[in-house]
Amino acid sequence: MVNDLPDARMIKLREARHSDLQWLVDLRMQTMAGYIEATGELLSPNDQTERVLRDFDSIRVVALDRQDIGMIKVVRHPERWKLVQVQLLPQFQGQGIGTELVERLITDARGHGASVVLSVLKVNPARSLYARLGFHTTREKEHSYEMQLDV
Repeated sequence: MVNDLPDARMIKLREARHSDLQWLVDLRMQTMAGYIEATGELLSPNDQTERVLRDFDSIRVVALDRQDIGMIKVVRHPERWKLVQVQLLPQFQGQGIGTELVERLITDARGHGASVVLSVLKVNPARSLYARLGFHTTREKEHSYEMQLDV
């Protein structure tokens, strides 16, 4: 079975609402807990909630056919945008949706003359997506890589 990329017009973004908080924490647990644990770090539910709440106004919920399927968090500064997170429910991963979201971000950042930076855990396969889209590693840390895409 071939998973075709959903029509880009069907992928919508909306501002996160505080009523989304528990769903966003659950999403984070489903998508990130395994990677975080692989680094030897254990995060409590309170830690996870704090991470979701950090820069909460920068979160956009990703919807496909009016169903919430993920989130993207981007903190925008005039010359540099930080891609903090892209998370998709497991059943929507591997279908090109994450690629579409990051490509949209790159296009938008370039239109604003901003570079895009991110940090990705070494155990997270998303690193290959970022490299394929033109990000280069600027720094290696114990458990992560810092990457950047210049305008």
